This record gives sequence, structure tokens and C-alpha cells, in this order.
Amino acid sequence: MKHHTFIEIQQIKYRWIPVLLLVVYTLILCYVIDISVLIDGDWFLLTVLSAFYGLKCAFIYLTVFKKFETRIDDRDVRFRYFPWAKWMVYPWEEIQDAYVREFALIGEYPQGVGGTRQGPGGWVYSMDGTWGLQLVKKSGARILIGTKRPEEIRRFLENHLTKDGQ
Repeated sequence: MKHHTFIEIQQIKYRWIPVLLLVVYTLILCYVIDISVLIDGDWFLLTVLSAFYGLKCAFIYLTVFKKFETRIDDRDVRFRYFPWAKWMVYPWEEIQDAYVREFALIGEYPQGVGGTRQGPGGWVYSMDGTWGLQLVKKSGARILIGTKRPEEIRRFLENHLTKDGQ
């Protein structure tokens, strides 16, 4: 049997913003180092600022390269925020229903940070947008996975999964 797979990779829209922040932080750090070390000889401040700058650079680097990956096939639905998290896997045997729907991230899911939020309707994992794949597990738990390609997921579910009785 041939395995069909739907793959979607979403990335942040404006990659230039974190890069611009990095440039601004670099200019500020150079100015502070110039004043504190060269004039005052304050090496402790230089060490603290350098450590802070290193952490900020690492955070910006990970933000620029952050991706939200979704993979759907005849075995399971899986997604992750790369490089922050491992794959979250939901086998079709655990899923009672799956459908594409529109949602309001903050309105429906008021608690959480960024695209990982919780609300009365369960959990949502989204990078951007207002469409998602709603999974209803047999246990009653609900998970919504954000997508920028709702029609493609809808067609994939209709063409590749309903034929197998899932």
C-alpha cells in the first residue's frame, strides 16, 4: 500500500525583525563597552553584558529559524515547533474525528503564550493564521493544529483517509 503524506512547514513572516533587533543590540553593546571598559575599566560589566548579549543572540537565532511542521499520513498526525520541541504524535486509532475549521486564536484560546494556547475548546498549536485541523480524540480531548493551507488538508483527508475508513 502506498503511503500518502501531507507536509506543511510554516515559518515566521518577518525574519528581518529579529535580525534588526540583533543589529540594534550589537550597536548598544559596542557603545556600552566603549564607555564602561575603555573609560572606566569596568570588566565585570563587560562580562555581564557579553553573557546577556550571547543569550540574546541565541534566542534571536532560534526565533529566526523557528518552524512549525505538520505531517499527516495514514498512520498519524504529528507536529512540532522546530527547534524548540519534539514531535507531538496522534495516531489515527486515538482520533474520533478530524476536520478543518476556522478559529480565533485569542478569542477561543485565551490562556497561553504565542501559538501554544489553551481554552475551553482544548489546545491550539499555531504559527499564524485563522485556520486549523481540529482533532477530537476518543477520550474527548480536542487539539487544533494551525495551517495556512486549509483546502489542501481538507482534500487530503477526503482523498486519502476516508477511503480507508478512518
